[in-house]
Amino acid sequence: MERPAAQFLASGFNKYFSSRKLFAMHVGDFRSFESFNSIARRKCINKHSWELVVKKYVLTVRKQLAILFSACAFSLQPCASVAQVLPLKPESPTTRNPLEKAPASTIEKSRSGIAQELYVEFEYKDIQNKAEGMRRNKGIHSNDDEIENAVRREFKLLREEIFPGGRLGAITILHASDVVPTAKVLVPDFPALQRLLSHPKVKTVYEEQKYVPYLQESLPLVGQPGARAAGKTGAGTAVVVIDDFIIPSLFGCKWPEDTLSPLPVIGTNGCRISVYRSFGPPDVYRTSGRVHGSNVVGIVDGVAPGTKLVFLQIGSFTNLSAITEPTWDTISKAIEWTIQNAKAHNISAVNLSFGTTGPIHTDTCIGSRYSVYFSRLRDLGVIPVSASGNEGSKTHLPEPACTPLGVSVGNIYDLSMNGDVYWDLARCTDTSPPVYRVACSSNSNSTVTLLAPGTSIYAAGYPFRGTSQAAPHVAGAIAVLRAPNAFPNESLDSTIQRMTATGRGVTDPKNNITKPLLNLTAALAYVPVSQSLPIPTIQSIFNMIVSGD
Repeated sequence: MERPAAQFLASGFNKYFSSRKLFAMHVGDFRSFESFNSIARRKCINKHSWELVVKKYVLTVRKQLAILFSACAFSLQPCASVAQVLPLKPESPTTRNPLEKAPASTIEKSRSGIAQELYVEFEYKDIQNKAEGMRRNKGIHSNDDEIENAVRREFKLLREEIFPGGRLGAITILHASDVVPTAKVLVPDFPALQRLLSHPKVKTVYEEQKYVPYLQESLPLVGQPGARAAGKTGAGTAVVVIDDFIIPSLFGCKWPEDTLSPLPVIGTNGCRISVYRSFGPPDVYRTSGRVHGSNVVGIVDGVAPGTKLVFLQIGSFTNLSAITEPTWDTISKAIEWTIQNAKAHNISAVNLSFGTTGPIHTDTCIGSRYSVYFSRLRDLGVIPVSASGNEGSKTHLPEPACTPLGVSVGNIYDLSMNGDVYWDLARCTDTSPPVYRVACSSNSNSTVTLLAPGTSIYAAGYPFRGTSQAAPHVAGAIAVLRAPNAFPNESLDSTIQRMTATGRGVTDPKNNITKPLLNLTAALAYVPVSQSLPIPTIQSIFNMIVSGD
């Protein structure tokens, strides 16, 4: 019987699985667990008949679910037998020393009797699997209200399981997130830390972290005029900028306490900044005299003049002191706010033009403290955009740029320069760099996603240079691409593919790595390679089943 494979398999699954759990499977070569899309690219699904070979396995689980596993059989292509696929066995649990869940410095301080404020990330793979199953059942790429509310209820139950009554022995909760499976806690001594790390639902523990910033020719370079001429401005979306300081008057508004100015108050109708929140002492930040944040917001505004601008203030990158310096505490709360309000404001991207002062990575930093936050942002249709950093590394990226699921952006010159350009932090010099040259200061490796102009960008009345200025070009482009009059229902990967598959390739002379330069006009015209909803591995299906509803 000839019919498209996707339709054939869907009919089989819809017939045998309940409406609450739709378990899609890999088809084709089970030995290598290739994805359905991979087979589609080999054009098998259009040329061959498929048969569903079903065998029922009954597993003793909480609700005694009957599980049907399928294998494919089609001409001209080898297909694994059912015997090769089944029976399934769960992965053997690995034994892990609980103390490996915390940094060595945390253990050392605790052994010395120092009480510490720490950040705890919970193990929530079961919740992720359930949410993925619900999204697949509904045929959507991001959480709707029903799924998101269910996820948040599960987070609360998980937290209460670990900290009944808000405590775990002598450990107390200082801040509990409703939208991310994390908590900030006070751990008084080493026995308390041991008890915390020994809990099976505690995935990892982090210390506080401090951050530094990453510093109207750029718009033509990224294809913005063509997009704007076509009416693509990002209207109907919002972009969150998490940064250090903003001057309201640059965006047509004022601070609430300013009774003399006739301008509207920041965050109200008539102000270009639709929403403003501060996650620290506002009196200190408002008088810090820093305009890094104003410049970054101005770049987003230039690329996507129709998008709502949301500014979340986390500290001062200039007046670095114990009071004003941005820390993980302020940054994590700002990202939590973004997750909490993603649907209400139709947030398409969040811009992070800063990075750690600590270790940087040659590959994706899977264990990054940002990983769970980026995963939650993507659950709600928000793409995190990070600056790659200005240390001049040709192999390493810092957090958050190295974090999987995010988009990292490097910096090119937006015009040719006469004479040398020296970069203090990287201690390198570009000699008469031409337009499109990757700055010697721009951190670069194979995991960088895109390049965009960052040297030097005059926006919101101030000039700045660096990857901090490259990243907001991409954040604004995402707003344009995911606006209601563009491609709002595409998967996030398709949106990213529009940017990475278009635009000229630019080679970094530091390491000869070539990355695409953002071209918004070309991205709007591009047709992404068909991407179906992600299909889980057989093991992930097994894990979803045994975890129950």
